[in-house]
Amino acid sequence: MTATATHEEANQGARVRIIAGVILAAFLGALDTTILATVMPTIAGELGGLPLYSWVFSVYMIMTAVSMPIWGKLSDAFGKKKLFLWAVSIFLAGSALCGMSQSMIHLIVFRGIQGIGSGGLASVPFALVSTVFPRRERGKALGLLASAWGIASVVGPLLGSAIVLSATWRWVFYINIPLGVAAQWIIQRNYREAAVPHREAIDYAGALLLISTIVTLLLIVLELGHARGSLSAEVWTLLACFLLFFALFIRRERAAPNPVLELGFFTRRAFWVGNLLGFLSSFAMYGVIAFVPLFAQSVLGGTPLQAGLVITPMSLSWSASSVVAGRLTHRTGENPLIRFGMLMMMLGFVLALFTTYDTSVGYLILCVTTVGIGMGCQTPSLMLSVQHSLDPANMGVATSTQMLARTIGGAVGVGVMGSAVTGSMLRQFAALEAEGRMAGFPARMREFSADPQKLLAPQVRSLLNGDQLVTVLTAFTQAMHAVFLTGLIVIVTGALASLLLPPSSLHLAHHQDSEPPPA
Repeated sequence: MTATATHEEANQGARVRIIAGVILAAFLGALDTTILATVMPTIAGELGGLPLYSWVFSVYMIMTAVSMPIWGKLSDAFGKKKLFLWAVSIFLAGSALCGMSQSMIHLIVFRGIQGIGSGGLASVPFALVSTVFPRRERGKALGLLASAWGIASVVGPLLGSAIVLSATWRWVFYINIPLGVAAQWIIQRNYREAAVPHREAIDYAGALLLISTIVTLLLIVLELGHARGSLSAEVWTLLACFLLFFALFIRRERAAPNPVLELGFFTRRAFWVGNLLGFLSSFAMYGVIAFVPLFAQSVLGGTPLQAGLVITPMSLSWSASSVVAGRLTHRTGENPLIRFGMLMMMLGFVLALFTTYDTSVGYLILCVTTVGIGMGCQTPSLMLSVQHSLDPANMGVATSTQMLARTIGGAVGVGVMGSAVTGSMLRQFAALEAEGRMAGFPARMREFSADPQKLLAPQVRSLLNGDQLVTVLTAFTQAMHAVFLTGLIVIVTGALASLLLPPSSLHLAHHQDSEPPPA
């Protein structure tokens, strides 16, 4: 065996260990989101503060989103390894504090700290992996890394239930600590990063404006999720703040010597189209994740466990197709896989439009599995396309912008689709009222007409006769069609936008990918 072969085997062994450590860290961030949904009722029962229930999730999402671009920029300036270790440390500190919470306020504050670390876990691992693997092998690594999110969505609820049944809910957070320490140990021992040539000053003013812009946008989304068919004064105020912060951010980035997000990157088609597609696909995808379980539980009369199982095949198909797509990118390039993924998602949403109030669970599983295959094909392909659109020195920025686009797309999608469901329900019940078809319905139902989860709860369903129940189920099914139609329109838009992608980046140098978009 030659010295060169031995060296290559050693490098390959180190890469395997590094990808294992990085997947473990990414799995932590994904697991924490899925596992908490199962145990939050137990936590709220012990800590109280039920009106603050949703903020345990919202503050985590907001802090994850706003910190992503900052982590990406810092990783380019100070090195991927150092920022990876810091991200895991902050996440573990937040986890330990969450486990020690004595009130809902404590939990919300500590979830914010955890969310800051999560922003690093959602972006830095993808950038770190891309610096370790040769260009033609990155797709395999990114496909494996992307699959961690799908696996976590399956393991999380099961693990959460097991912890609640066998121990205290606090172990939902404490379990992160040994896993995170193991990930840090693996990376510390195996990742050898080249010295960062120079450290430019960080544009802290631009970072603050970017954070303010993202926070106001996510607050708008949260308000839309509570809307009842019309926009409140709070939404208009937040919208004005968002536009102001966004304008100030653009002005700052044009003048800053080292901007947190170089606006010139948006002249590269692979960069701006790739991030647009990440936004659009997540917009549609997370509408499915949020509302199909509600459909299964409320319309089909399933239990919460059955509702969760309906979405499980989508997570598994997402993970499996991510791995397959990652292995295919070096043969086909990214573009064919991105477009195939869009077509599969379109097919899934078209199938979903044919659902009725008595649709079988098997048909629902077919719909969501098809959508999951489409999303999995895109996940590593879009990441590669965006990463290869910039030079290696900006790998962290490229990675974090793609993850941010997906995060915001998912948040906006859930908010918009939630408003679509609510608005459709209100319009349908108003039409029934005008036709005099609500006369025999229990008076209690009127207060739940915009809240399908309460409207179709067992205690309310028991008040309805057969014909009334069919009327309500049909109304909600039509409201769900508004979700599926919105998702279909968004994905069709994405499929058309994917035609703007330049030739697959595996066959291009960076400068060839930077031509301005066609008129």
